[in-house]
Amino acid sequence: MDLPITRPVQLSYGDELNFYKFLEKLARKEYNGFIRVTHASSEGYILLKKGIPIAASYDRYMKSEAMEKILEIIDKIDTLIELFEIRESQMDYLIKINKVYKFEPTKPTKKEPTKPTKKEPTKPTKKEPTKPTKKEPTKPTK
Repeated sequence: MDLPITRPVQLSYGDELNFYKFLEKLARKEYNGFIRVTHASSEGYILLKKGIPIAASYDRYMKSEAMEKILEIIDKIDTLIELFEIRESQMDYLIKINKVYKFEPTKPTKKEPTKPTKKEPTKPTKKEPTKPTKKEPTKPTK
């Protein structure tokens, strides 16, 4: 990915950071920037627009396949995670020059409408009123 490498605003190791909570926090903040993930000799990037991952690369992988590879190594002890900030004015340009890494929009699955099944109307059941039981008066005991 072609991204402007500056000074990271945050640096962590994979075993020190809950990555999913980290992503949630960035989404809440609507963070514009990218995450660089380095593991052994491989390097990956996740581009974030308003806190949402929109593109990814890792080693020779791109898009969702790259994201899967990043998630496989993200919690390893020797994985370095760096967060970089990007100005909002740079986002559109960076998305344009990195469009080959951009995630494909997921198409909504088309569901066939379910046909209503014909049910026989239920007939009310006749309930017989319960007959009162006659109580015999009890005889007083002496």
